[in-house]
Amino acid sequence: MLQVHDSAARWRSFFEETCANEISNFAAQWPEKTGFIQSFEDVQSWDPRFAELILHHPRKVIEDGVTVLTQLCAESGHDVSPRLLVNQLPPDSKVELREVGSERVEQFISSEVIVTKVSELKPRIYHAHFKCSCDYEIEIAQPNELELIEPLECPDVGGCGRKTKGANAVRIELIPEKSRLVDNQWIEIQELPENTQGGSNPARMQVLAEGDLAGIHAPGDRITVNAIPYIRTQKKGGQKTPMFDTYLSLISSEYRNTPLEEFRISDEDIEAIQNLASREDIFDLTIRSIAPSIYATDQLQWVKRSLVLQLFGGV
Repeated sequence: MLQVHDSAARWRSFFEETCANEISNFAAQWPEKTGFIQSFEDVQSWDPRFAELILHHPRKVIEDGVTVLTQLCAESGHDVSPRLLVNQLPPDSKVELREVGSERVEQFISSEVIVTKVSELKPRIYHAHFKCSCDYEIEIAQPNELELIEPLECPDVGGCGRKTKGANAVRIELIPEKSRLVDNQWIEIQELPENTQGGSNPARMQVLAEGDLAGIHAPGDRITVNAIPYIRTQKKGGQKTPMFDTYLSLISSEYRNTPLEEFRISDEDIEAIQNLASREDIFDLTIRSIAPSIYATDQLQWVKRSLVLQLFGGV
């Protein structure tokens, strides 16, 4: 039976057999392109058992994939720090946001959502470099985006062995220019309006986008998020509680709506638009087309009228 510790070897076999040329092209485009896109469907057709391993242990398996990808690029003479963007997940991995509970934590899921809010881009330290007052330098990985892990003492081997608190305390400072920073962005998403259950508010969730995935989404975008749910403990009065908040770590995303600049209007579309424009009742027809399932009476009729005028720049 395939185990998690076998994933690095499987990734190497997969990359070498199926996409060696794509990896070479990717390495040559570094650092303009930092994310290597890999279709889950290709992995599944190559080895279904390995594909199942990705779904059930995504964080470790994808990390191994990044390590192997880095090694393959290094073997071809390129020093890169790639991200592995796995997309096109199978239908049985799709869930609604309101269904993301404890059983989905650290599983690979996908969900069709709409972006409602995005934060500003901020750099996050992934690998911090510290320097003691004795000039010894300390490196610490930063796996948690909510807190900075700082050294509590300088090591005995190579350093002075003194602590940062107490008698004879030593000063240890962060060196940003030697640390590895990556752009991060928080994205607020909610389930699609048509999927919302009657009488209930749409489910919402916060998504952490990193690297190439940060700064590419805007409010209103309809996307499929391929992500890993994870939890962080809630705090009250500075103390941790047994309650947890669930977030999504974005692995990749796929657009469900077409950007305006990509629309192409056919001759048939132009003819249909001209026919509509020639109708004498076009204004009333357009008003009736706004939320047609909601019957407009009294004040609501004027609300729909004002919406039409805003959409078409009426005066």
